[in-house]
Amino acid sequence: MSRIVLIDDEEDMLAIVGDYLRSQGHTVLTSVEGTEGLRLLLENAPDLVILDIQVPGMSGLKILKEARKSLPSLKAIVLTGYGSSPEFEKEAEASGALFLRKPIGLEELDQAVSKVLAPSG
Repeated sequence: MSRIVLIDDEEDMLAIVGDYLRSQGHTVLTSVEGTEGLRLLLENAPDLVILDIQVPGMSGLKILKEARKSLPSLKAIVLTGYGSSPEFEKEAEASGALFLRKPIGLEELDQAVSKVLAPSG
């Protein structure tokens, strides 16, 4: 199906979500660190990146901004565990990313992935 890079500092989340997405037929690469996550994006040119706003080394929004310099059509889902973060939400949406709050269920994530990867038009 699709190639997805998953970047989050929570290893349990990477394992659960990565395994789930693989079970749905996706190829998934993961990173717990921002700089490494950016390298994965640039080397693999995935169909989608799912990333947390707060990761060590580089913020998720900075990763997305840097990646899009080389991959302008990169689709993204930005996650945050912070309850009230309207500034992050506005910045994520301004970058064309879908913004979701943690905790997120696998069914909700699956729907978001389908929505973001759906052909536009």
